[in-house]
Amino acid sequence: AACLCQIVIYSCTEEIDLGLNQHEKKLVIEALITDKPGPYFVRLTKTTNSLYTPSIADTSYATHAEIVKNATIIISDNAGNIDTLIPSPYAFYTYSFEKPDSLIGYYTTKNFQGVSGRKYFLRVEVDGRVIQAEADMIPVPDIDTIVFNISPGDPGKDDKVVPLVKMQPTDDNE
Repeated sequence: AACLCQIVIYSCTEEIDLGLNQHEKKLVIEALITDKPGPYFVRLTKTTNSLYTPSIADTSYATHAEIVKNATIIISDNAGNIDTLIPSPYAFYTYSFEKPDSLIGYYTTKNFQGVSGRKYFLRVEVDGRVIQAEADMIPVPDIDTIVFNISPGDPGKDDKVVPLVKMQPTDDNE
């Protein structure tokens, strides 16, 4: 029986090539503009050829991505406002205080304010490529009422609470 177990254990050693390094790295652009006061941030990274999966407690996940340096990023709106972003000087937005280079890849607005109802344009120039995107900032309706629907939970479990939010209609959907 011991001989049979050794055969089974040692017979499964075939190496499998997953081909992770065979794909072109893609540019990842993370950006958010709101109607709250800025500054706003844009982060540029590249995809990695890795099976790296961070845990919630792992703070290195944000610095694991390949950072993109020396990009030109321009944000504008349909009201004629334009801002060329600068590399972020804000140290508190870094994920790793031990690695000051982890800030590289974040860019920040200098003087830009998002306004609900406007159209926004993003232009990124990096590595000889130009990437453009546009989006509308849709007005958020005012909340009219919030009602909580409470139903008994299963035996030994908490009650189920479902909030129901009623919004006031906006000009677009009245």
